[in-house]
Amino acid sequence: MAKDDLTRFRRKFDEIDETLLRLLNERQAISQTVGQYKSANGLALFDPSREKEIMDRLEKLNDGPLSSEALQHIYREIFSASRAVQGVLRVGYLGPEASFSHEAALTQFGRSANLLAQDTIQEVFRGVDRDRLDYGVVPVENSSQGGVGQTLDLFLEYDLSVCLEIRLRIHHHLLGKAADLAQVKRVYSHPQVFPQCSGWLAKNLPGLPLLEASSTSAAARLAAQEDGTAAIASVLAAEIYGLEFLARAIEDAEENVTRFLVLSRKPGRRTGRDRTSLILTVSDTPGALFSLLKPFAERGINLTKIESRPEKTEAWKYVFFVDIEGHVDDEPIRQTLEEAQRYTQRLKVLGSYPRVD
Repeated sequence: MAKDDLTRFRRKFDEIDETLLRLLNERQAISQTVGQYKSANGLALFDPSREKEIMDRLEKLNDGPLSSEALQHIYREIFSASRAVQGVLRVGYLGPEASFSHEAALTQFGRSANLLAQDTIQEVFRGVDRDRLDYGVVPVENSSQGGVGQTLDLFLEYDLSVCLEIRLRIHHHLLGKAADLAQVKRVYSHPQVFPQCSGWLAKNLPGLPLLEASSTSAAARLAAQEDGTAAIASVLAAEIYGLEFLARAIEDAEENVTRFLVLSRKPGRRTGRDRTSLILTVSDTPGALFSLLKPFAERGINLTKIESRPEKTEAWKYVFFVDIEGHVDDEPIRQTLEEAQRYTQRLKVLGSYPRVD
């Protein structure tokens, strides 16, 4: 490439950037008008179904070379900025700052949302329930560690809806202020993280003390304060606490994904590609669970998850958490749930929301 070519390309970039800026401001002006309509008619600022429709349409139109992942990142911030001119969106997540729940909240709601760290998962539920938060982001399961029991149990206690799911690819990085691994004397992280990185730790840091922290972000804070200390935490933690990457992606499993659910006081509307979460309690009789699941199989409804938890109020009694494909307003699912109620002591719909595959 000649110097004249580079100059020409830079001028072209400037022209494109000016066009983008004009269009983004035009989009923001329309967002303000839409926000006024929503406010006057009591509509929610955040409509996950509509945002999913936009992203699906854009991904189909995208011929590249811009990747789908890059397109999603760009539009998450555009959506976030558009919501910000319509009003303040309060989103709670399991803190502290730089936790994976924080990263999941940023991934979905963008940096223009008012993201508020909560001390516990219960505080996230309580904040949404009492209208201190508009939405809450809570972890529900990890691909290698299984379900998050506290989240599942709290769905029994609070009458909230799930309006969205977020799937976050989890990378664990070794962070610190040391010059190299030889200077690391101890490693902090959340206790669930060490088993996910046990192979790498045994090979590269054998015999070093592995110390528990209340969260990966708390571990990063310790690494920033103590000499010879490293933390296993996220990219966001490195950014916030000013840490260097001593090793990247040290998790043993190639596919380490955590699934988060977004809590709301209002149910979500149908998109055509949805998932529905349920709580079921069956009677303690032979064949009760089989009878309950049979209507789903007969109508070809796919169960993507079924997990049992002990019923807190009665010994040796279990509650089933079930995910199915489809929306509660779909006729086959509505009919199936009506039939399934004959075999349940309790059937609670947690919510229908856009499906993430």
